[in-house]
Amino acid sequence: MTFGLKEFMDTLNGIPYFWKLLAILVIWTVVLILAKHFDKLIQGIADKSDAVSIDKRALKSLDTVLDICFYIGGIFATLYALGISEMLYAAMTAFGVMGIVIGFAAKDIISNMFSGLFMVIDQPFLEGDYVEIGQYSGTVKKMSIRSTELEMADGVWLTLPNSILATKPILNYTMATNRRAEIKVSLLYKDDVDLALKILRELSSKDPRILQDMTIQAIIADVQEYRTILQLRFWVPKSDLMEAKSDMYKAVTKAFKEKGIELAMPLRRNI
Repeated sequence: MTFGLKEFMDTLNGIPYFWKLLAILVIWTVVLILAKHFDKLIQGIADKSDAVSIDKRALKSLDTVLDICFYIGGIFATLYALGISEMLYAAMTAFGVMGIVIGFAAKDIISNMFSGLFMVIDQPFLEGDYVEIGQYSGTVKKMSIRSTELEMADGVWLTLPNSILATKPILNYTMATNRRAEIKVSLLYKDDVDLALKILRELSSKDPRILQDMTIQAIIADVQEYRTILQLRFWVPKSDLMEAKSDMYKAVTKAFKEKGIELAMPLRRNI
């Protein structure tokens, strides 16, 4: 007697609720695998990222939230597999109301966590980078799944929720190899503008830190009521930025004085 595929399928179809039970088995196998291993996946992504460190407490909190979501999804899928539509709709309504209440209560925490995950993927900065985020700027000291800590220029540490980072433009001053420096000087109308521009170009060509293969500009930036404003733009390695600007200001002041060019100062009148 030959027992073929058709007979085998007929046998399975004859078992009450076989396919539904198989579907439920598959559903909860997937749910349990996700609940057990998803936190390891997140930790693995974080370990490969230089941007974000996830501490054990934050990982445990995130894992608990995700486990609850997986189990709720498993319940919905089970009810759907059993064909219990009325109970499914009632459960969806109940969990929907609970989700709205919990969402309002924990929206900031959840927003910070998911923003932290996106930071893992995007990596807009690394620890040690100097950044500007909205009105704040400083060196990134630590970034966790919920917040980022900056050390500001005055030594104060600032903790920013990651949800703020997700909605604010981020300026990273460390990622670039070179930085453009700008200095401005003001001349009186009687001074020789062409001579002043020539001096600026000559000084920029003599400084070994200034990158000569990149754009160097000496221009008239503005003309105001009592003065003409000149601007010098040049590129230097980022590590030399502040020192090069300071030295250029000193060199310009000295060179203008030697050539008899007087820097303009605002006039104050007491009435």
